[in-house]
Amino acid sequence: MPDVDPARPATATPWVIVSPGFHRHGGMEKANLALAEHLLERGTPVHLVGHSVDPELAARPGAHAHVVGRPHGALPLGDRAIDRRGRAGARRVAAGHPRRRVVVNGGNW
Repeated sequence: MPDVDPARPATATPWVIVSPGFHRHGGMEKANLALAEHLLERGTPVHLVGHSVDPELAARPGAHAHVVGRPHGALPLGDRAIDRRGRAGARRVAAGHPRRRVVVNGGNW
């Protein structure tokens, strides 16, 4: 499958996906990774906000990884950090693309 669908315009509506992880090591993380890969294969720009993003996914055309640290390694502080970065990212993308899509999956927000 091609990384970018030439039939989709370069101005496709971007998605913001907010979740703790995008990798192959857990159930929810695998689902998030699969959604991001599907969107990227269609030529849709995707902003990934989370603690960990698979390096191969982050390197794909159209992928924008926003990795959020866990202050002092604490999960509750990390959840709050993802919440803040996710909201800020969605607002930033919305400024240029009011029809953007936002998915929040996982965490205790």
